[in-house]
Amino acid sequence: MPRTPPGRADHSVTRVCVRQPVPLASGPVKIVYRAENIIDANLVKAALADAGIQAFVSGEYLTGGIGQLPALDLVTVMVAETDLERAAPIAQGIDSELRERRGHAPSPTMKPLPT
Repeated sequence: MPRTPPGRADHSVTRVCVRQPVPLASGPVKIVYRAENIIDANLVKAALADAGIQAFVSGEYLTGGIGQLPALDLVTVMVAETDLERAAPIAQGIDSELRERRGHAPSPTMKPLPT
């Protein structure tokens, strides 16, 4: 009877560490939203997913490296270039609502799409 290597009987490293790859859009991607924080970015990502638009948050792990100083423009939400026109109004709507609740002026990074 073959002996099971240590750690494989109950707590398999393979079972614990396996992550499913995240499918990304093929082709060029564009920034649709520059977030103040990770929570805002994931709100936009979830709203885009509800609309059937694949998105991903870029830079969310960079914020931990800066300590207690606020970081600007590190966290962005990106979509496929082909989805940019559909995604921009959704991101702008969420940005407006978040800024209204916080009492901020409209975001300078949320500009209308070029026609």
